Amino acid sequence: MSNPVVLALTAGEPAGIGPELCLQLALEARSAGVVVVASRPLLEAR
Repeated sequence: MSNPVVLALTAGEPAGIGPELCLQLALEARSAGVVVVASRPLLEAR
């Protein structure tokens, strides 16, 4: 039995590109699970 891959990604600097990258990655179909560590209001504002 193989272990599923889980990718944890932080948004980084709120004024940077990290929040946008987190949203794009979360919306794409991937074989890995994605866990985004970020402020919910920050991501909702994007």
